Amino acid sequence: MALVFSIFLVSCEENDDKSENIFQFNLSNSYRIENTGEQFETPNGFGIQDPNPFAMVITDGDIDGELTTPCCNSVWGYKINPSTIVSIVFQESKNDLSSGIYTYNRDSVENDFELRIFNEMHFNDKNELISQQTIAYEHATLNEEGIIQNAQLELLLGEVVVELNYVIETITNERIAGSYLGPLENFTYSFCNADCD
Repeated sequence: MALVFSIFLVSCEENDDKSENIFQFNLSNSYRIENTGEQFETPNGFGIQDPNPFAMVITDGDIDGELTTPCCNSVWGYKINPSTIVSIVFQESKNDLSSGIYTYNRDSVENDFELRIFNEMHFNDKNELISQQTIAYEHATLNEEGIIQNAQLELLLGEVVVELNYVIETITNERIAGSYLGPLENFTYSFCNADCD
């Protein structure tokens, strides 16, 4: 059974001829750093069960239903540790999202989503994250490599699968393009709020 997706513009910005073809790139469940040509596989997609806000994790790792964040003496709760991860947090709940184009601009007061990409993630034998390389993230005041200036994301919601295409431009003119097509497995994000002092 073929899935039919309806696409419409969600952002308040107008869609011009330049942005119509922005998501036409040949990537299959991966992202590419355009300046270097490096490509990183992200075959697994996960969607947070908490309804508000909706978060997605696209990675080469695996989550076993619940992902815990490190706290005090605890460690990351990945089933299979990732070497790369794309984390997207929308400003809306999943029920309020529709297929369409979403935008991020560093100078904007309101954005549709937040996005972070890490790779070269290394864990020790105790499952503690010991190092990672930051590829892209949002920050309003810092001016360093990896800070996102602009990003556009195309989200196509189907009954079973999600299609996601994204393009990022950093303040140092780095361009990152990526895509994901597949189901989103549900997971619970468990944050630690304990004071370890």
